[in-house]
Amino acid sequence: MFQLNLSSSQSQPAADESALYDVVIIGAGAAGMTAAIYAARDGWKALILEKESPGGLAASTHLIENYPGFPDGVEGPELMEKFEEQARRFGAQITDFTEVVSLEKNADNIFEIKTDDGKTYRGRTVLLATGSQPKKLGIPGEAEFFNRGVSYCATCDGPLYKDQDVAVIGCGNSGLQEAQILLEYAKSVTFV
Repeated sequence: MFQLNLSSSQSQPAADESALYDVVIIGAGAAGMTAAIYAARDGWKALILEKESPGGLAASTHLIENYPGFPDGVEGPELMEKFEEQARRFGAQITDFTEVVSLEKNADNIFEIKTDDGKTYRGRTVLLATGSQPKKLGIPGEAEFFNRGVSYCATCDGPLYKDQDVAVIGCGNSGLQEAQILLEYAKSVTFV
């Protein structure tokens, strides 16, 4: 079994409040990490601020079967650990468990980003990569069966339901789109 080890404690200096970063990236999911990799590789001083642990939604996905380069799939935590490792290798700084509480542009056209721990970081550019979260119902069994029968992404997980009876709980276009995707794989789809 793969063990996730995503944390800022991986021999990296703490983010410097007195520094002026070329880019401050808010969010350490796949998009934020990718932006940090490109920015740091190009020599930009890059800082990522993440309110939870790095990895975003991908880090909570058991198996990602549609990511190029992994023909047998890759566990989400493993993939996101590689993203983090690569971002750090190029010099990006990652500060986790730090929530941004305000973002303002000062008279010098520098962004000031304040966090819930009372720190202020400064950047020439800010990139918002805050990701998305599925709307959860809060019903019994939902959390316990997440990634073990309960899914929030038919595009990602549709093949896992091949020849099974599935139910889609959703509303509007997004619910219908998820049901349509699952029709390609499932034996039957019930739309609730």
